[in-house]
Amino acid sequence: MQSIIAFFMSIIIFIANLFGITYGVNTQKNVAYGSESQSQKVDIYLPKKAPENVGLIFFIHGGAWAYGDKDEGKDACVNIARYYKYAASSMNYRMLDEKATYAEMLEDIDACLNTVKETAAQKGVNITSCALVGTSAGAHLAMLYSYKCGENSPIPIRFVADISGPTNLADENFYRDPGLARFLGGVIGAEDMTAENYKLYFPALAAASPLTYAAKAVPTIICHGDSDKTVPYSNALSLDSALTALGIEHKLITYVGADHDLAGDEQAADEYGATLESWAKTYFGY
Repeated sequence: MQSIIAFFMSIIIFIANLFGITYGVNTQKNVAYGSESQSQKVDIYLPKKAPENVGLIFFIHGGAWAYGDKDEGKDACVNIARYYKYAASSMNYRMLDEKATYAEMLEDIDACLNTVKETAAQKGVNITSCALVGTSAGAHLAMLYSYKCGENSPIPIRFVADISGPTNLADENFYRDPGLARFLGGVIGAEDMTAENYKLYFPALAAASPLTYAAKAVPTIICHGDSDKTVPYSNALSLDSALTALGIEHKLITYVGADHDLAGDEQAADEYGATLESWAKTYFGY
C-alpha cells in the first residue's frame, strides 16, 4: 500500500510542479464524529481555493479490523487537497478490541461522512460527491458501506477503490489460516468461530460480504496481488465476475506475483494511479 500511495503522490507532485500549482490546505485534525469511543476521530483536509462543488477522497485504513491508524493517509490527503483541489479525509473507527463488529464500523463511516460534510460546509467548502478508498480491511468496509448503505450516504458515492480487500468472507480459502479465522469471527461478532467450524456461520459471513450486495455496487477499482497470502486472490476474481455479469463499471488490476502489500509490480501500480486520477476527474467533474 505504501508504494501505491507513494506513486499516486508522485503523480500529483509532478503535475503540480509542472504547472506551478501551489494551492493551500485547510487541515482539521482529530475532529470527533461520535461520542461512544475515542476512536471516532477523523482528519479533514480542505483545499483553500476550492471550486463551487467539491469531490472528496475518503480514506479507510486497513489492519485486520484490529490495527492501523488514520495517519497512514495523511501525506496523500495533504497532496490531494493541495494539488487536485479535492477534499480528503482519513478516519479512525471502532475496531475489534472494542468489540465492534462490521455493523458498528459501518455506522462509524456513515457518521464520519456526515461530519466531514458539515465541517467542510462550515469552512465554505461544499462537498457534493465522494470516492471511498480502502486498504485491506478498510477496503472491505469501503465496499460494504458503498454497496450496502450507499443509497443513504450523506455524500453521494461515485466510486470505490478496493486495495487488497476481502470481498467474500465465506471464501473457503480464508480458513486455511486459523489466526485469520478468528479475526473474521470478530467481524461478525462470533468469537467462537474457528477455521474448523466456520461453515456454521455462512449466513452471517455472507451478510458481512460486499459480494452479497454486488447488485447495488457503485463503480469499483479492484487492486489485488495474485500471490496474496492474506486475502485470497479468489476474492478479487469473484467480485470481478459478479460485477461483469451485472454490467457494473469496474476495473480489475492484477499485481502479478504480488503479496498483500502489492509490492513489485510497478506497471500495475502505474495503472492504478492513472485509473484513480481518471475516475476522480470523470466522477467529480474536474
